[in-house]
Amino acid sequence: MDSGAFNSFGGSAAKHKLFLRESWAECVETIATNDKYRQLFTQYSLGNYIASVSRVTDINRLWNTYRQYIRVEDMDEYSPALIDLIDDVNQRDFSANLPQDRVSGYTLTQIQTALNGSHTVDAFYNKLFNLYNNSTKVHLDTIKGYANTVVNNL
Repeated sequence: MDSGAFNSFGGSAAKHKLFLRESWAECVETIATNDKYRQLFTQYSLGNYIASVSRVTDINRLWNTYRQYIRVEDMDEYSPALIDLIDDVNQRDFSANLPQDRVSGYTLTQIQTALNGSHTVDAFYNKLFNLYNNSTKVHLDTIKGYANTVVNNL
């Protein structure tokens, strides 16, 4: 990763860097954990268990269902804004305070590439938009606006 993302000396730039690096860490943790548990559910035939749980805790949301703060005002350091780039879960379904998430299909590699050298939310989302063809990228501005709101509340 970009070593410059870790030299935060205060001010607005520090808030952006904090948000991006902590959201990246949360994104990797969530995706890696979900991938691992999906393998375990298949391996140990736990599909019937998954089918019996509510929508909020279904296979797409195995980890972090209620660990994310629901209100932007309560968020500190990170948000699900980078996870939203990968998953196909619309956060708005769970809280009107979260953005309409119509972005999906990005990979961890694509996100990491766009993060390298991007020290602000705008730089990251603009780089992601320009680097990759994704049918949902027209909706990136909604997630970018939400991310900027979280940064402004840090």
